[in-house]
Amino acid sequence: MGTTAKILGIAMVALVGGNASADQKHWEREPFQFTARADWEEGSRSMSESFQVPSGKRLVIEHVSASIEVPLEQEIIGTLVATVAGGERAHHYFFIPRAGTFDPDVDNLSPGDERTGPEGNELSIYVGSAHVKLYADPGTAVDLGVVRSDWLCPFTCGAAIVVVSGYLMDARPPRRGP
Repeated sequence: MGTTAKILGIAMVALVGGNASADQKHWEREPFQFTARADWEEGSRSMSESFQVPSGKRLVIEHVSASIEVPLEQEIIGTLVATVAGGERAHHYFFIPRAGTFDPDVDNLSPGDERTGPEGNELSIYVGSAHVKLYADPGTAVDLGVVRSDWLCPFTCGAAIVVVSGYLMDARPPRRGP
């Protein structure tokens, strides 16, 4: 019976110690988010924006979302987040579905107002998000980008917003030998 009490006592200490360690790791995480926003320009099929992971920190991206407007007849070819993890660069592509159309000259009108802009000024709206687990090494660039199907802008070009969120954590020094 004395042996059983010892084993249970050790198990309880280990369990409490494990929880304290998990809490400590949780508090070492620094919340992080970044928003890339750009207006489409006539003659350009793609847009991108980059940011750098602080030195000494590793970025863990847990969520990616996007809201993208393009002229009505155009489509989104790709939405991506490019990172370097373990020294290897990778492009992560995301499907962002078409959600509908928007006519800034009609949808922003108050009841009884008349259209002021040209006909055919509608935009296709693409909206979506993804729960992910992506990593970026300390001091590396993270690129967010969008590619559309055409470079023309009949009237209004639209805009794109891509957001990533997650956390920064202290980077551990590389392991040395076995």
